[in-house]
Amino acid sequence: MKNTSKVIEFPLTTTTKTNVIITKKRMKNMRLTISKTGKVAVSIPYQTTYGYAYEFLVRKRSWIASQLSKINCNLNKDSCKFVDNGNIFVLGQNFPLKLELSTKNKVIFDNGFTIYTKDLSEDFVRQQFIKWCKKYFLDFFTNRLKYIYLQMFKDNNYPIIKIKTMKSMWGNCNFVKRVASLNIYLSKARIECIDYVITHELAHLIHHNHSKDFHNLMTTLMPDWKVRKKMLKDYSLQF
Repeated sequence: MKNTSKVIEFPLTTTTKTNVIITKKRMKNMRLTISKTGKVAVSIPYQTTYGYAYEFLVRKRSWIASQLSKINCNLNKDSCKFVDNGNIFVLGQNFPLKLELSTKNKVIFDNGFTIYTKDLSEDFVRQQFIKWCKKYFLDFFTNRLKYIYLQMFKDNNYPIIKIKTMKSMWGNCNFVKRVASLNIYLSKARIECIDYVITHELAHLIHHNHSKDFHNLMTTLMPDWKVRKKMLKDYSLQF
């Protein structure tokens, strides 16, 4: 049996609503999730009715509203405005943005951003920044990974780093292919958080799951890793 989905408008308050995706799939228990970008989804077993799912949402209304409020707060705090005299949020802080009309596209980062662009529209400027960001932070993440790797291992057989756009995780590690993938939005985080994610993924080269041994290794490598992990909740997964 294939998964089937429907989108409903769910009232959070008397004046606000949010879209909720309800998906019927092969599973035993109902599950409610809210993504880091504020998308609300409910997964339900095939035999469960949409009406029962709605009643479930009603019981969880206060919690959903609270979580969405926190997410919106983070989105406002670390949002980027790709307009002249706007701002770009990277490495845990806001930097001023200046736009200059030019025949060539170029991004300069030096105590602030200057983007030379042939198109001043916000969407075009955003895309130019993202292209720059992928190149700049590939080098940045690679240098941090090499430094941390040498603290953990005696060789220089560094994993390959890839930068991806991920919807719900900061990174992952393919320990077989020795590839560490990092989320492009990790560029928004403070260096302490970046180092935590890199250390986390490198630790998977030793322990391939989140076992007790894995967490013990993390505590040995980075005693405050839980604090750094919690700090990541302050960042949204979008520019």
